[in-house]
Amino acid sequence: MTTADSSVQKRSEVFNRGPPDRLQTIAGLMRSERVNVGRRAALAVAFGWLPLAAFAAAQTMSMHEGAFASFATDYGVHARSLIAAPLLIIAEAVCAPRLSAVAAHFTSSGIVAPLDEPAFDRIVKSTLRLLDSLVVEAVLLALAAGIVVALWLWLPLGAFPRWHGIKATSAAGWWQNFVSAPILLMLVLGWIWRIALWMRFLFLVSRLRLQLIAAHPDHACGLRFLGISVQAFSVVAFAMSVIIAGAAANRVMHDGASILSFQFAILGAVILALVVFVGPLFVFMDPLIATWQRGILEYGALARGIGMHLERKWLLQPPSPNALDAPDFSAATDLYSIAANAYDMNVIPFTLMNIAALVVAMLLPFIPVVLMSVPFSEIVHKLAGVLL
Repeated sequence: MTTADSSVQKRSEVFNRGPPDRLQTIAGLMRSERVNVGRRAALAVAFGWLPLAAFAAAQTMSMHEGAFASFATDYGVHARSLIAAPLLIIAEAVCAPRLSAVAAHFTSSGIVAPLDEPAFDRIVKSTLRLLDSLVVEAVLLALAAGIVVALWLWLPLGAFPRWHGIKATSAAGWWQNFVSAPILLMLVLGWIWRIALWMRFLFLVSRLRLQLIAAHPDHACGLRFLGISVQAFSVVAFAMSVIIAGAAANRVMHDGASILSFQFAILGAVILALVVFVGPLFVFMDPLIATWQRGILEYGALARGIGMHLERKWLLQPPSPNALDAPDFSAATDLYSIAANAYDMNVIPFTLMNIAALVVAMLLPFIPVVLMSVPFSEIVHKLAGVLL
């Protein structure tokens, strides 16, 4: 493989790796050529959720207590280990390749100037090195372990569900604290690290000499493809929202809390998602504003010149019978439509549809919680009142 081919491959796969991939590679769960997303998602459930159900059932049968019933109605643990954990792995096959495609498009489309391609490749290499660092994964693993131990030591006894036992004295509680929780935390921290490096990547690329076109039909100088990243992150946002919704469901069902008591938490989660997943794209505002200002001046001058030529030729003399067949008018119309693109340009490289996809992904997990808190008969009555 030539150096050029190697650079192209790295650009197209830059975000395909990330924590905890190195640890999973060492464990034999994945190889560079086969990521085994489905298998790893199934194993996350097999190791993170199934043992909890088995231990809770065994505890109920041996001690004749309600451990399994407590586990079955713990919506938080199902949200975390049965849904969110495998989803965060599946997101590697959905989100990561799209981020890599967006990254590669900077050079394949010519947006990065040829003179800056070596600098772009250095950004890609440093990103790959940080994503594939065993040291980083070890630090994240230590951080996950520290969080688990801190919660185990400092949370009050009332915070632990019945099936959990007192301070992880039951097998189910021990497994939850020292196996299931670390699995989920490593996946969450891995995505946080990916997102941080995505922000870094965008910031560094925005500092390069970008060849932007003010009259580009996407009305964002050719950068609107960046909105794909917002939609790609919807899977990650959904998984994170599932974790929050599971905790809310427990409060609604077991403590009698109203769904309205979580409205600010839900709003805060949506705002945080917008800041994290949409906010990084604002680093391109400076080059977009500069291109917009230049485009208005240059395309405005061009349109004015063509307009003056058109008026001198056709308005300062009697109408000619050949006027309807002249190509001047259609050419001027085409030019004006191109100049209008420059005037109508946006200085943000995403659309409301990109944001809507992210917001919907954040809100979907809360629909079951709403249905839990509102009686079905009341929902039917409200619907009937609207439809009839």
